[in-house]
Amino acid sequence: MRKELNIDLLEIDVHTKALFLMIISGLAINTIEAQTVVRAPEGLNTLAERWAWAVGEAGRLKGTGGVWIGYSIKRLMSENSWIGSFYSFPEKNEPSLYELITGQRIEFEDRDQHDLKEAARKALSRAEKRKLERKVLKEVAFLFEFRGSPSDLETLRTIRTTNITLRVDLDGLPLLWLGTIPAGESVTHLKSLLEKVSSRRGSEKIVQALGLHGNTPGVFEELAEILKGKSNYSVREEAAFWLGQLDTVTALRLLVGTIRNDESRKVAEKAIFAISQMTMGEATETLIDLGRNGPSREIRKKAVFWLGQHASRKVIDTLENFVYKDKDEEIQKQAVFALTQLPHNEGVTHLIRVAKTHPSPRIRKQAVFWLGECDDPRAFDAIVEIAKGRK
Repeated sequence: MRKELNIDLLEIDVHTKALFLMIISGLAINTIEAQTVVRAPEGLNTLAERWAWAVGEAGRLKGTGGVWIGYSIKRLMSENSWIGSFYSFPEKNEPSLYELITGQRIEFEDRDQHDLKEAARKALSRAEKRKLERKVLKEVAFLFEFRGSPSDLETLRTIRTTNITLRVDLDGLPLLWLGTIPAGESVTHLKSLLEKVSSRRGSEKIVQALGLHGNTPGVFEELAEILKGKSNYSVREEAAFWLGQLDTVTALRLLVGTIRNDESRKVAEKAIFAISQMTMGEATETLIDLGRNGPSREIRKKAVFWLGQHASRKVIDTLENFVYKDKDEEIQKQAVFALTQLPHNEGVTHLIRVAKTHPSPRIRKQAVFWLGECDDPRAFDAIVEIAKGRK
């Protein structure tokens, strides 16, 4: 939460001087709720030119403790999907990024109600949402926080991504706003930043920003290069995740190759998760194949686990097949657990069957345990019957 305002005379003097310099240089400035926003002047056509301007402008703001550089792109998103976070409680009534940039107040109908709905949406199955919602064009902003000169990428503290209509809390630091940028230019810019930054955290954030450009030309190639390269495993994990978000056959094939051949177990497991987030039928078929023929027990277990997130007749039949016919008891147990993960308690009937009929007492016990964790009345009734010795 933001600390109470407590600025001494020296700090006020520095801030005033910074504002004075910007005013006499003819720059567009907005101040809303003590937040300074400086917009790039007209005549700077490319992102590279605007970024260079921001680096120079940041030098005039010495003494502010840091600076944000931001720009936006337009991209297709699900109608009810939102990128970004609320950085404060709704009752603080902080402005949206749009309001900060334009200086114009806008009223959102039932704004606090919108915040509650947003939290609920995040609890829904992501795959279900992506299948059902139509795509619309939205404006997504990338905000780069520097705690030193932006010319030194080692001072890059974080990158926040948000829809411009969402509230933001910039900790009172000035925002240098570069405007709306073509997505292709943004991809090129992020690639150049990635080549220069040396910190693991900074690299992860840049890869995340790249991934959020979706199927913009150049994104797949860059993520693929990172995944196959020699970066820190956590950076490669990030690349694997965002390749899954592309939801293409090409990305799927690359992820499968990673699972079967990569030396890092963590990267391979992240690639399985990435596949589980894909919505196309080929992804489910791939998880089934990895569950049966994965290169290791751990890979097979992960594949079976994530199958539990894909509700379909074929998936349920496959999980039951793992429970009853796989020769590895660990895989059988994982399949039992995966049945508990099916949405809308779809696995309860099948768990009851396993608890009553499986030839292994250990697997039956496992099924009974998970039935006990279920709030479905059918599960309770089945446990009572088993306790009384009835099948």
